[in-house]
Amino acid sequence: MKLKYLFTAMASALLFASCAEEFEPAGSLENFEASKTYVALPAGGGSDTVLVNAKVDWKFTNLTVTEAGDTVIVDGSKNTTAWFKVSQLQGTAGTTQLIFSADASNGGREVELSIDVAGQTQFMKVRQGSMEASSATCKEVIAGADGKTYRVKGVCTAIANTQYGNWYLNDGTGEVYVYGTLDKNGATKNFASLGIEVGDVVEVEGPKLTYGTTIELVDVTVVSITKSLLKVTSPEATVAKDGGKLEVAVAYKGNGAYASVPEEYQSWVSLVDSKFVPGVATKVETNPADTVKFTFNVAPNTAGSRAGQLTFKSSTGKNASEVTYKFTQEGAIANVTAAEFNAAPVGEAQYRITGMVTEIANTKYGNLYVTDWTGKVYVYGTTNFADMNLQVGSMVEMVGPRAEYKGAAQMKNAVCENVLVNATPVTGAEFMAKEDSEENFYVLTGVITEIANTQYGNIYIQTEDGEKVYIYGTYGKWNAQGDDKKNFTTAAGLQVGDTITVVGIKSSYKGVGQMKNGCCVAIQ
Repeated sequence: MKLKYLFTAMASALLFASCAEEFEPAGSLENFEASKTYVALPAGGGSDTVLVNAKVDWKFTNLTVTEAGDTVIVDGSKNTTAWFKVSQLQGTAGTTQLIFSADASNGGREVELSIDVAGQTQFMKVRQGSMEASSATCKEVIAGADGKTYRVKGVCTAIANTQYGNWYLNDGTGEVYVYGTLDKNGATKNFASLGIEVGDVVEVEGPKLTYGTTIELVDVTVVSITKSLLKVTSPEATVAKDGGKLEVAVAYKGNGAYASVPEEYQSWVSLVDSKFVPGVATKVETNPADTVKFTFNVAPNTAGSRAGQLTFKSSTGKNASEVTYKFTQEGAIANVTAAEFNAAPVGEAQYRITGMVTEIANTKYGNLYVTDWTGKVYVYGTTNFADMNLQVGSMVEMVGPRAEYKGAAQMKNAVCENVLVNATPVTGAEFMAKEDSEENFYVLTGVITEIANTQYGNIYIQTEDGEKVYIYGTYGKWNAQGDDKKNFTTAAGLQVGDTITVVGIKSSYKGVGQMKNGCCVAIQ
């Protein structure tokens, strides 16, 4: 079955004169007739009416209404709020008047709708204003209306998919994502035939779509491609934390290649040398690219890992080409407390926290809480969660960067470096009944009833079941040694009445059970 658009009587007359054999009159579907299937809305805002005469139930299949009452255009996974309104989305047998309306638009926009009629499909287009492409900057596209067609020229900065042609275009005013690129014949899935590379200046034309927070131009037509005079031929590199030399090769045609270090990286990256390597002509390539090999010095990194970027230009003026090169440098891992981690800035620096797993929020992704005596850190994703057999009571060393979600600190995509011990939470009575052992660790929570020695942290706690337990040595660090075993109670400000959680082993002194070398992992 051929599915064609039905036009008004005036439009049909014009079409009949030029391509009569392709024209099908209104009512070509057996159970559905529409007065028109091309809805034209004024650019300044307004409405248009379509009369539907149906013998069966019908409904728009790519329109729906959310709980908030917004009409949404359904297009696979890319659902967007409609820029127009329609009086109803479905109907029954009989005559129905559909009213389409839209607010004013500063440019043309169009959408294709589909109507299900007893298993058959009727298409309908809704257009507002002229569909001629409007030349714009990326900034103007970002601020513009969905559905409007734009023509934009900028640099290809990255390519995400080489089959469909998904890539990023930046013109200096902003960046938009190109979702789908048509080839010279208007076909999809043939992006490679265009030969577009990172660094090329490309002019495209296509409609705007907002998908979540991403601004896209969809299924664009390529107007022009200006090949970049530059191409970085070195792969992205990772420099050791001790620093050293970084070599980057840049092939060029034209007036040479010039390197610069952006200001934000000049404190630790500097250009120290460049070497010209002429291209060798062959019968196949009579005009080969020349190459400049640039050498940069990267300073040692005493903080967390960091990322840098270098800029290369071919010349100055309107014909200048520019490409960038990104690299990373390994960093030291800072050992911090939970409080210090939560106070650290968001970034790529790596931190190590040592504490006890006090809650597991998600066993699939390894979302959990690690607690020490200074506070609690939320770990959003532990990459090796399953391998480490983590559980509540595990004393762990977690490494990761400081991230943030809705203003709350978190360690994201962390690595559990080590499970120090898997301690078992017990009541006071259960603990006192355990055999003495240097290998088995237990978790006790109780209220401090007496501080017998402030230097080494010898204290008495009363657990929830009423048991009184003596803790011989309370420290703030796991496996504390030397000075770390002294004055913790004073430094932490422990007082009678505080509730604390400690991890330690069961031992005895003169036949009386006690916890030895308790590591404090929480203070309330």
